Order: sequence, then structure tokens, then C-alpha cells
Amino acid sequence: MPILYVRDSETLDIIAIVEDFLSLVWTERYQESGDFVLDMPISKENILLFKRGRYLSFDQSEETMVIRTVDITESFGSEEEPKLEISGKSLTCFLERRVNASRVTQYHEGTVTYSGKFSEVAQSIANDDIISPIKSYWQWYHLTDTEGANESWVPGFDTEHNDSAHNKIMSSTASDPARAIPNFVFKNLIDTDNDIDISDKYNKLMTVYEVMQSLCKRHLMGFRVVLNKDKKFEFQVYSGTDRTSSQKTLSPIIFNPVMDNISYVNYYEDDTNYKNWWFVYIDGYICFRKQMTGDWNSDAPLTIYSGYNWGYLDSSAEGLSRIEIPFESSAVSAKDDNDDGSGNYYTLLDTLIEKVVTDGQDQFEDGEYEILTTSEGAIDPLVRYHYGEDYFMGDRVDITNANGIVMTGIINEVVKSYDQNGIITTPNFMNMTEYDYGYDDSEEVDNQ
Repeated sequence: MPILYVRDSETLDIIAIVEDFLSLVWTERYQESGDFVLDMPISKENILLFKRGRYLSFDQSEETMVIRTVDITESFGSEEEPKLEISGKSLTCFLERRVNASRVTQYHEGTVTYSGKFSEVAQSIANDDIISPIKSYWQWYHLTDTEGANESWVPGFDTEHNDSAHNKIMSSTASDPARAIPNFVFKNLIDTDNDIDISDKYNKLMTVYEVMQSLCKRHLMGFRVVLNKDKKFEFQVYSGTDRTSSQKTLSPIIFNPVMDNISYVNYYEDDTNYKNWWFVYIDGYICFRKQMTGDWNSDAPLTIYSGYNWGYLDSSAEGLSRIEIPFESSAVSAKDDNDDGSGNYYTLLDTLIEKVVTDGQDQFEDGEYEILTTSEGAIDPLVRYHYGEDYFMGDRVDITNANGIVMTGIINEVVKSYDQNGIITTPNFMNMTEYDYGYDDSEEVDNQ
């Protein structure tokens, strides 16, 4: 049996060593938080030991888990022995506690951009929102003296002049220590050759966990938080190794039912939620308090009633192939006063339409409207290839099945199960390529 360690929630010191438990399922993941479920005999000592917020680690894993749930299950009159069920997540879940607020900029309208080397982007997120958080702020300043060298800008708004020559907004950043999570450090485990350049945009603020998960899935990278030897929470980014037959440096890892080293492979395609065209509309009307220049002669406010604009995923979609979805926009409030004081209402109208269209695009991209194509499977742990020796988390391997489907799989989950019957380590994978069905459509012949 493995040795399980219970750590104090404050000092992180080991306060107990546990070797006698009913069962343990310990799951590690490449692009998500891991989790665990531990079953213990019910006793006063165990109830006092396994408290929410304490940490669990053990000698057969690099990861540490935090206890989130304690469940005492007793079925009176049942033959089943009562048990204490303890469960929780890996330390990676701590990234859910911070919003990526450092990317908020002046006049922020929802789009956040991440560009640079993958590891540099991850490190900036870790530093600016967890380790040494910063905040951006903006303040009105006014000119106190416009004569010669004595002019200076000081906080406040000059209501007497009320123009841009005497007033302006200045932006700055400052540390925000209350947001800092103590004991966090960052470590890049991606080698130079695999540290790719990225440029990704998101249409809303997210938690650090959501940002990292999305970036990692887009670029096939991994992330996690572990407890290092110095008892610090180490935020890591890393990548797997290419062990497919397409590379010539390492011996390829091939899982094939003929070799009897794969447990199952599931393929799944679904277009139930597929959409390729969206409309966005305003519920209500937009009102301009002043007369619009141009051909308008009325002094009455201009009113734009409910309207719509649109975008698309597939510009060629027509007829039955076009599948539409509507979104109501809240980017511009109905009945708002949208007088910008300039009298340039054509420009203002373009700005409002752009906001509405952008809002529609945001809603479309936030949803899941593409054709869902997934595959998953499990690798037989009792084979010639051994996890932790021949291949590791995030590695890319060759997967085939009895029907001739060939693909590249990425090891994205490892489930370690322990009970009185023994230990089983089961690596699972996800598909990272399009299917290759092993034949050319052009070679088909008419057999009639």
C-alpha cells in the first residue's frame, strides 16, 4: 500500500502518516485540476484528522490535494460497514480563486489579449494576479496653471473650463497586496524548442484557472500547482514529449488492440448544438438627445428602434446549411442618453453598432456551437509500456483500433486506484488529431 501524508493547512508540515485505508482513487490531469476520493474507517481520530483545508500527498505522486469534502456515511441496518469518505482537488484549483484582473485596461470593452511566448504569458499572469498582484486605476487631472513653465497637472476635474485642454484622464498601476496568495512561485518546465509564440484574444475576464485551461487546450500545453520541496505552491507550465511514429528521435509508443495493450477507444461526433450564423439585436431603442447632422431637419431626438446585426462562422452557409441563433445585446442600454457632446453622431452611431456586434460575437464565442468531435480511451496498465517510465503526462502517442482508425492521442489523465485487491494505474488519453480512416474515398468503386 502507498504511504499517505496529511499536512497542516497553515504550516504545510506533515502531521500524520496513513497506511491503513479502505480505498483511494487519485486522479491527475494534464489540463485540469486533479481530484481524489479516500475511504477511511469511521473513528474519532480519523474525523479529527481529515479536516477540510488540510492537504494530502503520498509517495507515489508529485501532486498534493486539498481536502474539500468530508462525508460520514452510515446506513443503519445495512450490512455495509460505515465509512468516512474524504474528497477534494489538486492544488491547481487554487487558480480558481483569482480573476485575471491585471489585464483590465482603460476603456476596457471586454477583449483581453495574450501574446508572446507561452511560458512568458503564463508567468505574467501568475505574477500580476497571484504572486505580486497589480491593479490599474484612472483618475481625472486638471491643469492648474497654463502660463509658461509653471503649468502642472493635479488630481481633480476643472468644472469651470470642462474641456480636454484643461482636463485629462491619467492611468497608472499599483500593487494590490490584498490579492496576493502567499507562498506562490512560478516555474517554467517547457523547453525552448516547444515554447511557442501565441496570440489569443478572449472576450471576457476569466479566472486564472479558466484562462490557463483555455490557453493550454488551444496549444496542447499542461499546467498544474504542486507543493515543491521548499513547501511552496509551485505554479508550473509544461509540455509532453512526442513519442509518435512521426518522430525519429525516440522509440515510438504504439497502442493497438492487436498488441493487446489498449482497454477501449470511444469515438463521438455530434452536431446537435452546431450553429454557423448569429444575429444580435437590441431590445428597446437608442435615443440621441440632439439633432443628427446631415439630412435630418427635425429638432426632435433621433430614435433607433430595435435592430439587428449579424456575423457568421461559415460565410458560405445558405439554405438548409445555414443554422442561425439569436442573441440579445446588452452592450447598449435602451433609452440611454448617447450624446457624446461632439455632435458627430454618425461616428457615435458606428461606435454603438460596433459595440452591439462585438457583444454578439462574444456571446457566440462563449457558447459551444461547433460540431463536437471527441475521442477518449484507456490504456491497459499491465503491458510492456509503463506509465512513469516509458511515457508520461502530456506525451503524444500513436493509437489505433480494430477498425483501422488511426490517430495521435495525448495522455491527459492518470487514475491511480488502491484497495485491498491491489494497485491499478490507468492512463487515459484524448484525441488531438483528425481521424484517419485508413482509406481514400477516391478509390471506392461501384459494386452494383
